[in-house]
Amino acid sequence: MSIDAGPRTGLVPPGGDGPGDAGPFRIRPAGTGDLGTVVRLIDRAAAWLREEKDTTQWRRPWPSPDGLRERIHRGLLDGHTWLLHHGRRPVATVTIRPSGSALLWTPEELAQEAVYLHRLVVDRDYAGLGLGAELIDWAGRRGCEEQPAARSIRIDVWSDNLELHAYYRRQGFAFVGLRRPSDGSPSGALFEKPIVEALARPPHRIREDRPARRRDRQRNRMRSSWPLPSR
Repeated sequence: MSIDAGPRTGLVPPGGDGPGDAGPFRIRPAGTGDLGTVVRLIDRAAAWLREEKDTTQWRRPWPSPDGLRERIHRGLLDGHTWLLHHGRRPVATVTIRPSGSALLWTPEELAQEAVYLHRLVVDRDYAGLGLGAELIDWAGRRGCEEQPAARSIRIDVWSDNLELHAYYRRQGFAFVGLRRPSDGSPSGALFEKPIVEALARPPHRIREDRPARRRDRQRNRMRSSWPLPSR
């Protein structure tokens, strides 16, 4: 489920380095304390969809309000969700996973390593500035760091959001198929594109903050070298 579409605003709103500034944008891993921020980004996009677009996407939270929050919370707990900031203002989010759902993708498709994107949302004030396209490429590159053998970026899209289907096609994605998962998920339109396209286009506005992750990795390496307590 992803959304980044709309007319070009012409200017990036205040909240970063100043009115009219188009960057830089900082991206960092999101934690459980960011649950409310991610939910607000999704809620704002959902309100816009209800008012402006001919789609059922997020007309009602799926599978339920509590169920949606639980899915978001799980992504935060797993360390797969990221937040993009302009100054101190959160303006976008994306969740990057190393594997796809067996309810959507076939065993043959899942056997091929890929980077899976979920809940890619850009604040409506920042629509039309190309942030979504750059965020897709950044996410592909970031996913490839964890999965060097990945050959594609994959995403599942709300089945009846045809405008969003067209958006992903413009970003170089090819339509894989329309699936009807057994859990009733309405996000059954599958798209993918070669990850080499993302690797060929380094993001020019998105800068990554990863100090916490580096510290965690160092701490884990240290712990793995500690002697086990004697019994």
